[in-house]
Amino acid sequence: MLVMDCLNRLGLKSSYLKRWLAPLLLMACMNYQTDSLHGQTIIDTISQPGLQPIFVGVYETGNEFFISDRETGRLLCYDGDTNTQIASLDPGFQNGADWLVVDESLGKFYAVGDWFDQFVVVGDLTTHTIIKQIDLPAPGTFAQLVHDEELDKVYVLFVGGLFQIDAQNDNYIYVPDVSSNPNAIINLNPVTHEVFICDVRDTLHILDGLTLAHEKIPGIRSIGIGVNYLENDIYLAYFNFQLYYNAIGILDRDTGSIHVLSPINDATKFGFNPNSNTMYTSSELEQVSSIIDCATYEFENFPISVTGRPVVSLQTNHIYYPGRHFIAMLDEKTKLLEVIPVDNTSTEGGVVASHIAIN
Repeated sequence: MLVMDCLNRLGLKSSYLKRWLAPLLLMACMNYQTDSLHGQTIIDTISQPGLQPIFVGVYETGNEFFISDRETGRLLCYDGDTNTQIASLDPGFQNGADWLVVDESLGKFYAVGDWFDQFVVVGDLTTHTIIKQIDLPAPGTFAQLVHDEELDKVYVLFVGGLFQIDAQNDNYIYVPDVSSNPNAIINLNPVTHEVFICDVRDTLHILDGLTLAHEKIPGIRSIGIGVNYLENDIYLAYFNFQLYYNAIGILDRDTGSIHVLSPINDATKFGFNPNSNTMYTSSELEQVSSIIDCATYEFENFPISVTGRPVVSLQTNHIYYPGRHFIAMLDEKTKLLEVIPVDNTSTEGGVVASHIAIN
């Protein structure tokens, strides 16, 4: 039973009071929930003086994972069986890689840094070497990456536009007429190969990854995009916030219709489970995450304070939420939530768990 259901059964009417009591009830239930799930086990911890991890990624084919270190700017590679470091790469970023994607079939990675780094780094994960640098033409760039594994294409969204990189040869094409700003977000559908770009302006950009045909849908504002590739639906966070309160708009790409869930929450990030056709959201100031049945658009909320993107384990149907002082795991079948404390204190104050990767 979800915590919010418990509060509703108590007959509480005030949403403010329920949000205040929810974390207390959650903590009180933790021991029972952990026993029911048999508990998650922390099998190892990687610790070294001065390490400031800001990103973690996985190379499944090579059974390796890597950590971006803000302190040194380096990318540290580890063996997935022994958790021992096997390589240290210098991508040339001032504060480390902020964003990284892996092409599993080619054994390559693509990474971008922060505002100070105006380039994309290409690396070979089989030899643990940097093989290319692609310069971005816009100064003060903040870049994001998405990857189409089937087509071997990498998309780089930056302040100034969009690149499509062919991972087979690392040639790239500048895609014209795709406006972007620091609030823009990008995602793609790996089945239809469509790329979606949206921001606080009033246009949703859709790019055909096969032909580079460019479609614009006016009148859509959003700062977060989730993709349900089973239904061919696009989930738009903070949908048209000038009209709706805490809304998620669901665009049906087959019919062009938009279904609006409002009010739902103020989430900006999504995680999709194709096993159950369910969409999960992060939580922001409202401290509420939503579970959306993608077949019916019905949803339920539960209280949790996380801002990172929920990550789904397709093997166990567990959903992991990165929190500031913990990692939370939701069991999809039982709807029980386990909270795993995180004790690595950030040099900037507090405890931060902001990114999760699953091998």
